Amino acid sequence: MSALMDPNDSAGSSPAADSAAFPAVSNITSLEASNLLEIRALLSPLFSPSSTLPGSVQARLHSDDGTLLRFIAARGTVKESAVMFSETMVWRETVDVPEIHRSHTNPTDPAIVKAMETWYGLVLTGVDSRSNSGGPVMIELIGSVDLAGVAKHDLGPALCDCYIHYLETTWLAVRRGEGGRQKSLVIVDLFGGTFDQLRYISIIKHLAAIGSARYPEVVETIALCRGPWAVSAAWKILSPLLPAATRAKVKILGPDYLERLRALAPERVIPSSMGGSCFVGDEEGAVDGGELKRRALKVER
Repeated sequence: MSALMDPNDSAGSSPAADSAAFPAVSNITSLEASNLLEIRALLSPLFSPSSTLPGSVQARLHSDDGTLLRFIAARGTVKESAVMFSETMVWRETVDVPEIHRSHTNPTDPAIVKAMETWYGLVLTGVDSRSNSGGPVMIELIGSVDLAGVAKHDLGPALCDCYIHYLETTWLAVRRGEGGRQKSLVIVDLFGGTFDQLRYISIIKHLAAIGSARYPEVVETIALCRGPWAVSAAWKILSPLLPAATRAKVKILGPDYLERLRALAPERVIPSSMGGSCFVGDEEGAVDGGELKRRALKVER
């Protein structure tokens, strides 16, 4: 399943949007204002309209207050935040994130289509498909990812591009959110996961590292649901890779997961397989009036 957005929603249609298009940040504190002045001074060579430094094109597209505050919040000091920002902008240009996002939105390239059938992620960004706190909802059917097939057919790099597209869609949605401070809810359905998948944990570790290093302060809560016993083992492996602030956002939900999810989001954005009314995977249904028919395909082994 591709990293799709709600039908008829435009939040991810313009990956190279001008930073001026993003909303003003609400209730900026005096400390935040001071930090913004400092980081802008440190990054001024990148922000200069005439700059040709590596990363400068993407830097100018990410120079809005809301984005800079996300980088500042992700690191201990403004100087460290400036380094993270600079490295991220160089990375975005090196891997060509705008092109990945463009080519993976309603893809026609057979190779990309095949790769996206291995990634089970859905981003809901429409006005009627938000979490209870108002942010976009990311749904990940991790238990359905055929990691053995991905490894056998060397689809790791292609899967990585699919994941970047998924993260970029969410990145654009939170940056465009009202007040400039929105964050996403991530619902992770681990049903179907097996101990055998731990053999390919390096693939998941690589993907997880992209999110924490390149997309700061995007996530508010990560809810892990319907996980087998192997989830605890996998979490012990993955959690040290994540910043402490990210680890604190993870909630491993037990048998009462539906009740706890309802406290985070309306039923219309909770997958139907988990008791909600958002149809994903092999099912057919509607979100915001748009038909979502998806096939849960595995890579041919």
